[in-house]
Amino acid sequence: MTIASHIEHTNLSPLLTIGDIDRLVDEARKFKFFGVCVPPFWVRRASREIGKEKIALVTVAGFPLGYQLTQTKLDEIRRAIANGAEEIVVV
Repeated sequence: MTIASHIEHTNLSPLLTIGDIDRLVDEARKFKFFGVCVPPFWVRRASREIGKEKIALVTVAGFPLGYQLTQTKLDEIRRAIANGAEEIVVV
């Protein structure tokens, strides 16, 4: 077992680009990381880039401060799952 298989490669910057998402997935593939964590807006793109690879797709709901209403967070969760997210960190 290697430590890489326990690493979740994360980039939640508000300045992310398509290239950043593609690079994050490429690095996860190259180093055999457990998964990638991206903002909800980028889940669909990351899911396409991951394809059939064994890379977990993680996103966030209520990020960064958690001030959203519970109903709003639930909607974020539903949309993230519909777009391909496998795990969601709720703030």
